[in-house]
Amino acid sequence: MNAATPPAMSTGSPPALRLQDLHLLYTACRLCDGLPPRHEILFDNINRLLKNVIKVEEYCLLLENPETGLFEVWSGDDRVMAAAGDHAFRTGDGIAAAVVERGEAVLIIDSGGDRRLPTAYREILPGIGSFLSLPLTAGTGKVFGVLNLHRSRPCSFTEHDRMLFLEIANNLATAIQRTRLYEQARREAIRDELTGVYNRRYFVEHISHELFRVQRCLSPLALALLDLDHFKKINDSHGHQTGDRILAELGRLLRCGLRRSDLIARYGGEEFIIMLPDTTMSAARRLLTKLLRETTRNLGTTGASPLPPVTFTAGLAIFPEDGQTFDKLLATADQRLYLGKHLGRNRVITTTPPSQQSCPP
Repeated sequence: MNAATPPAMSTGSPPALRLQDLHLLYTACRLCDGLPPRHEILFDNINRLLKNVIKVEEYCLLLENPETGLFEVWSGDDRVMAAAGDHAFRTGDGIAAAVVERGEAVLIIDSGGDRRLPTAYREILPGIGSFLSLPLTAGTGKVFGVLNLHRSRPCSFTEHDRMLFLEIANNLATAIQRTRLYEQARREAIRDELTGVYNRRYFVEHISHELFRVQRCLSPLALALLDLDHFKKINDSHGHQTGDRILAELGRLLRCGLRRSDLIARYGGEEFIIMLPDTTMSAARRLLTKLLRETTRNLGTTGASPLPPVTFTAGLAIFPEDGQTFDKLLATADQRLYLGKHLGRNRVITTTPPSQQSCPP
């Protein structure tokens, strides 16, 4: 060999490819680490990483809902969210479920000739040529999520990509897990321990932002203040443990009966407050009447000694007709709540007749 001839390169990946791989891993670490542990920031950075750095055409991120055990779509491209935003699955159902059960990535180089990609997935999201499904694994080894990557051209994902993107997915999993733990701790700090609904402080902070939004959008917002009827008698006759059980049951019933955009908090004692964005007075009254009916039918029916029907009284106020600030809406809802108490309880009040504005409870 001539002394001036450079030595032959060792077999394996070309140096340029290895440098590119290291750059991708470094970029993934930078985008996922050192961020405020908030979902919206993390998911925005995941989108930047996948679309701008890795250059995938589409992605779908599914995470396990701890309460239901379902894996639900949390993030994805516009087409993915429009077509599959409400998709959810349990383990044992489809290719993503197989990834969860085995904890191993699945690569489909050419989806046209591979039957592992379910027909339902093809129908929801047509035009996928190459498909890669990656597990997101917590430190305990449990798979808590799946990241699906799509490219329209067949054979555009390779076995090398599978190994490289699995390392990137491990970085994402660590960041997501850290964010979810932070969010869980934050939820516990802003929720009422007994009822599971938000606490008063969080509600007051949140409704201020929502009122600013509806003022700009000129959309309605309903505020409901409700109070359990004869709650002191329940405590006196059946004990405080029974009273706590009733409050916990009411909190669960109200949470289940509201939309995701609504906000409910325990305002004090046996009093709850509910914010209903983009809701007219008539729609809010129908909802509260339905919740009252469910309360009467279901509360107090469990336990060693079933109680007489449990009811509540509610006062409703609407933005902007009844006020444009939280204090004004609250004062109006409170006035109508106590008018309802004076009129016999077990009802929803939406107006304040001038002759009865100063009625005692």
